[in-house]
Amino acid sequence: MRYIGNKENVVSRIDEILTRKHIAGESLFDFFAGTTSVGKYYKRLGYRVETADFMYFSYCLQKAYIENNVIPGFERLLPELRAVPPGLFATPLEQVMTFLNTLGPEPGFIYTHYTPGGTADLPQPRMYLDPSLQRAAICP
Repeated sequence: MRYIGNKENVVSRIDEILTRKHIAGESLFDFFAGTTSVGKYYKRLGYRVETADFMYFSYCLQKAYIENNVIPGFERLLPELRAVPPGLFATPLEQVMTFLNTLGPEPGFIYTHYTPGGTADLPQPRMYLDPSLQRAAICP
């Protein structure tokens, strides 16, 4: 995800410095999780990861990427969907994605608060997300 301050391009360097300085452990706390790049990296390495951030969109990403350890089965949601599955053996995730792909774009929370288009009325519009990503946010 394009985001000012995203550490995705430097997280391997962070790990290299920690390793070189013999800083090791089994857990990591990312105080400014943002897009969760650091948390996802260390979760893949087997660390127990805790994250925090003030922004709601970061909370949504933390719930999706850090808290979840398996792909949700969508047991309660599937009966509510009216989309045709993308194939006979479609996974629950594929069925949900097929339904979501039938929906038109709608400005949501992320667009309204974190994009240049959604904050055009401010003296300095917010530039957190690239304009090509201005679609509705899907999170609780």
